[in-house]
Amino acid sequence: MGDLNAKVGSGEVPGVIKPYGLGVRNERGESFIEFCQEHELVVTNTLFKHHPRRLYTWTSPAHTPDHIVRNQIDYIAINSRFKNSIKSAQTYPGADINSDHNPVVVKMCYNLKKLRKTKIICRPDIRSIKHPDKRVKASNAINRWVEENFNTTASVEKVNHALVRTITDINETILGQTHHNKRQQWMEGEILDLMEERRLIKKFDPHAYNALNKLIRRKIRAARSKFYEDKCVRLEELNTKHDSFNLHKEIKEMAGLRKRTNRNTLVDDSGNVLLDIESKKSTWKLYVEEMFADATRRITVTPGNETGPPILRAEVVKALKRAKTGKSPGPDQIHVEILQLIEEHLVDAVTNFFNCIYATGIMPKDWLISTFITLPKKPTAKKCTEYRTISLMSQVLKLFLSIIHLFSLNVLVQKCRDLQTDVIICFVDYEKAFERVKHEVLMRKKSQ
Repeated sequence: MGDLNAKVGSGEVPGVIKPYGLGVRNERGESFIEFCQEHELVVTNTLFKHHPRRLYTWTSPAHTPDHIVRNQIDYIAINSRFKNSIKSAQTYPGADINSDHNPVVVKMCYNLKKLRKTKIICRPDIRSIKHPDKRVKASNAINRWVEENFNTTASVEKVNHALVRTITDINETILGQTHHNKRQQWMEGEILDLMEERRLIKKFDPHAYNALNKLIRRKIRAARSKFYEDKCVRLEELNTKHDSFNLHKEIKEMAGLRKRTNRNTLVDDSGNVLLDIESKKSTWKLYVEEMFADATRRITVTPGNETGPPILRAEVVKALKRAKTGKSPGPDQIHVEILQLIEEHLVDAVTNFFNCIYATGIMPKDWLISTFITLPKKPTAKKCTEYRTISLMSQVLKLFLSIIHLFSLNVLVQKCRDLQTDVIICFVDYEKAFERVKHEVLMRKKSQ
């Protein structure tokens, strides 16, 4: 900032001027200081103590060796936030710049933010399955695969790979991928197409543009009204089912009350903050291994057929209907919404697939792979024990386990009824209770 004829002088003003200026402050200097205070600026010329010949920026024509007239009227001001980046500020009287003013040079050291390429994670747009056209196409594709594999004699591994490939094709060719944009959820494809048409005719036909604009507004009002009506119906259904978790989740999404929690801070057992990704991974690896460790576990194979009655078709149908939608898939990216499109007369193929696994005890390798995600129990979570670990497993495996669970519960209730004993279901809040189950002891007690 130059040619202001403002002299800030050597007096200090907190936050704006340091006591290393030159001369006596004048009225224009007061105005300049007020300007800097309003805009949170710091005058760098006054930050460092220098000889007066390194401070003056202009020499008066009345200057003589006997009568020295040197003023500081040119300044470099910077936002107070970056004050610490200034390392030096001074003038160079001997510079040949064809001007009666001396240049003011500032040395600054500023740490620029490292730009990191965001890794785009491609996820199938499972919400688009609600559209009638996509739902019909996805249903035809999955049912066509079931018909082709109805009487297959292939191994469990091959059937599972074929199922994963089929659903992957459905995700890529029919459902598409999720797009992170800021448009409202009720902005459907028809409205977006009309907006594109409106953009094209804006310069050529004003009357058609206005008519199309009115049509778009009517469409938006109708779509928004239908969207909120469907949301209210969904909330009433969840309230009727006493599903408080998904009820509050839907309400938070509508109200925009999602809280961002800090999940980057992690410390080791010694309290040292972990900064790099590899050290965080190794810490989580040791924690999970310790959590699942069981020194008493001995895997033994007992001869004989200990399987019970086969899985029934009705049990598979019931499990498909009871499966919760909107859940995150496992590593195979299979959503239960696609499995629910299988028609009832084709469920026998799924039943045979489950019975083959149940009879042989051989599971697909993809079922044994899961993804762990961590959710902080409190906003200030730093230790691994202060996080809740959730395992994202295959939705087909969850369907299979739900059938086993329903069967086991029915057998338990029937046995207790025959023996005229009470069914005792006890919920104990142990730390990481599910992960620390001693399976060998459990099976031994079950055989007794």
